[in-house]
Amino acid sequence: MHHLTLKAAVLAAIVILYGCANPQKTSADPKERLKELTALVTTDPYNPDSYFQRGSEYYKQGKFDLALDDFLYAAAIDTNFAEAYLGIGNIYLASGYPEMAVEAYSKAVSIDPKFDQAYYQIGNYYYVQSNTKGALSNMNIAIALNPGDPEYYYSRGMLFVNTKDYVAALNDFGRAIGLNPSYSEAYRSRGVVFGVLREYEQALADLNKAIELDPEFTDAYFHRAMIYLETQNQTAAVKDLEKAAAMGDLQAKEFLKELK
Repeated sequence: MHHLTLKAAVLAAIVILYGCANPQKTSADPKERLKELTALVTTDPYNPDSYFQRGSEYYKQGKFDLALDDFLYAAAIDTNFAEAYLGIGNIYLASGYPEMAVEAYSKAVSIDPKFDQAYYQIGNYYYVQSNTKGALSNMNIAIALNPGDPEYYYSRGMLFVNTKDYVAALNDFGRAIGLNPSYSEAYRSRGVVFGVLREYEQALADLNKAIELDPEFTDAYFHRAMIYLETQNQTAAVKDLEKAAAMGDLQAKEFLKELK
């Protein structure tokens, strides 16, 4: 699912839950996976990793209360289980308790000062709170600790867009694409920035690539339509707006009304 605003794109990244270091091989069927993971917990009720793995599965299935219980159990058994506190933070964030979430993320960092994922989540939390300085500081730490994660560069690039530091944003989107050449959101966002800078040829190239990678990328069609309008290609713009509108884009529907 693609989001239409910069902040929504960052929010989408916030609730990513990372797996544990030693995942057990389980069935592909969700119900069977839970049965197998529950069997592990029953067999060894003092193994924090078993609770963490089952909590991760509950989280993936949207069973947040059960996931939280398992993460809390894991953290109670092993008070230095940084990944469990990351899971707790993600549950609190998804449940609408951001302050409790950042407290859990901070606990994870205090346990493991090199836990890049926790810094990343803290950075996203600060961004949503409109604390640009705090967001940038924590995202910088996450990238320094793990410079190979394209999502980190993408999210920092979105932060730079929000602060109108377009050169820095282009650099970060480019790094994200370099690490993941199939990153359609990064092509979309870089194309939008090129459009803001009136570099229309480069904007179209990136938006075309985003659509090539994901033909159902509604937002990419909408922004390509905006570039077509800027370059006086109304026919192509209308075609893209109709495509976006058919996929439910309200902005596209409004523009079509104005154009017609």
